[in-house]
Amino acid sequence: MSPFSAFFTLTMTLVSRFLGLLTLSVTFAVVGLSRVRAQEAPQDARPNIVMIMTDDQSWDQMGLRDRYPFLQTPWMDRLAAEGADFRNAFVVTSLCSPSRAAIMTGTYGHINGVLTNEGSDPNPRLPQLGQLLQQAGYETAFVGKWHQGSTGGRDWPRPGFDTWYAFGGQGSYTDWTINHNGERIKGEGYLTDHLSRFADDWIRQPHDRPFCIFVWQKAPHSPHIPAPRHDNAFDDVETNPPVSYGEDLGDKPDWARALAAYGLKQWRSQLTVQGAPEEIGLRRWKTDYPLQELETLLAVDEGLGIIYQALEESGQLDNTFILYTSDNGTMERAHHHNFYGKYYMWEESIRVPMLARYPPLIPPGTVIDAMVLNIDIPETFLGLAGAEISATMQGRSWLPLFEEADVVWRDAFLYEFLAPSKRPLILGVRGNRYKLITYPEFEGDGEFYDLQEDPFEMNNLYHNPDAALMRTEWESRLRGEMAATGLSESMIEQVRQASNDTED
Repeated sequence: MSPFSAFFTLTMTLVSRFLGLLTLSVTFAVVGLSRVRAQEAPQDARPNIVMIMTDDQSWDQMGLRDRYPFLQTPWMDRLAAEGADFRNAFVVTSLCSPSRAAIMTGTYGHINGVLTNEGSDPNPRLPQLGQLLQQAGYETAFVGKWHQGSTGGRDWPRPGFDTWYAFGGQGSYTDWTINHNGERIKGEGYLTDHLSRFADDWIRQPHDRPFCIFVWQKAPHSPHIPAPRHDNAFDDVETNPPVSYGEDLGDKPDWARALAAYGLKQWRSQLTVQGAPEEIGLRRWKTDYPLQELETLLAVDEGLGIIYQALEESGQLDNTFILYTSDNGTMERAHHHNFYGKYYMWEESIRVPMLARYPPLIPPGTVIDAMVLNIDIPETFLGLAGAEISATMQGRSWLPLFEEADVVWRDAFLYEFLAPSKRPLILGVRGNRYKLITYPEFEGDGEFYDLQEDPFEMNNLYHNPDAALMRTEWESRLRGEMAATGLSESMIEQVRQASNDTED
């Protein structure tokens, strides 16, 4: 690591830790120091919990969606058919480490201190999901991609897990190294398969108490290397570009056109000197762009089947709450809005697949249209376990969605991308119909969409006079969501200053 990279990593860690410590006290002030107990469940009736999470899987990359009719995912399809399909599931930050920290703490990055992939683990003063489940009497295991903490220590066992089986950083589809309870071991074969087999073995072991296992896969994250048996599975398939491919970004903010034209390293300086270009070059569409990415999901689906069968054959399937989701969506290789990657607040980034099965609560074929978030996951699991829910958590348990016909539920949520980086900072609020996206570094320019009329976000109404009143209402809603989650202007300014002259 170069001296500059080491300095950058240390700086980001200190910034994240400072914000985490600062905002933890804000959270306590907002929600109080008391702890509340979730709905009690009889000790002998508490379910096992299995959470399978992929990396960068878009919400429509499943067989049960219409986007890719050639994609066969029978186990994902079965999970939805026998349980619940959440049609409106989102993440509060579309980036690997912040999303994982949000799931473990039930808090936003400005609370837990994990704002970037080069930061740290969540603030240790925050109660975390694994520890709370342990305290409630659960046996816990973590398998796969943790992707939190500083470089070099990302694979090390964390508190809250009786069994630890994780790789460092992004890991590798082949020639991988796994940290098993503090001992690093090298292995061969396809990583997705190996993680699924380890989970299979662990589930089949005798357990004298309810258990929770997290199986967090690397796939389909780039580089997209499918299992050898699936390589070239879709060679004869041609795909059409997404609706927003080829968008000229004419009604998007200046930064978007500048980034598309000048690239990540130069867009800020070029925007300052030349302004935003009127026209941008079009990224060339290749019919095979998403195919290798989708091929990696075939092994994920088979791994889901392995876990499914382990539960079924050990007599635990119907007493296990299974959750399947992704850490965030992505525009990777599909070039939505002429962009690639994630980070941004467009639907392709923030919307994720979410499936759940638990027959005692969820009838087969359930469809849930309520807006659910990744920060809801810990409160849902703790509610199932009859465990204590920390007052610092900012999500909501989904149990009422399963148990009550008419539930008063959220109609909007705050989205944030506050990672010190070369990309713009983002704050926004996504509602059931409207979405407001703002960029703290570029006041007076943003995005505002009517998702009912414009689901692909092609018609930016931010500067449209006819939408001015509605936009003002959502700007007020954004300020309210910031206050409710303990996010202040001073915190944003801290990140803004840290973003200057950083490497991405």
